[in-house]
Amino acid sequence: MFTEPSRRVMFYAQEEARNCEASCVASEHILLGCLVEEDWKPPKLLEQLNCPIEQIRPAVKKLRVGLAHPSHIPLAHSPESKAISEAAFELAKGTPSGAILPEHIFLALFSDEDYGAAKILADLGVTRDAAEAGLKSL
Repeated sequence: MFTEPSRRVMFYAQEEARNCEASCVASEHILLGCLVEEDWKPPKLLEQLNCPIEQIRPAVKKLRVGLAHPSHIPLAHSPESKAISEAAFELAKGTPSGAILPEHIFLALFSDEDYGAAKILADLGVTRDAAEAGLKSL
């Protein structure tokens, strides 16, 4: 079950994909969606890990050249985006509430090293192990 904050992550991811003129929502858009609200754990984590958050958006823009998509039509989610949702669900299953939080979505971005978001984070020095350890301390 997605919590309200995790639903907002996915809403923001759609908006980010639209802003990038992408044809679908991909992992890098979900990464940007995780960073929108500063009181969520992912932005705090990246700050704690000394990750230059301001470099993420330009990296996303370089990663994919989009195809214009009419703004009134919802964007489809890419197969990797769907896999991230499934991975976030699996991560959340191990918690008392079983509810998906933004941090589960963020960790799910690392579920495949070929995802655009995983590559961007790796290039900025953020690993899954560091993210998991950092989230436990927040």
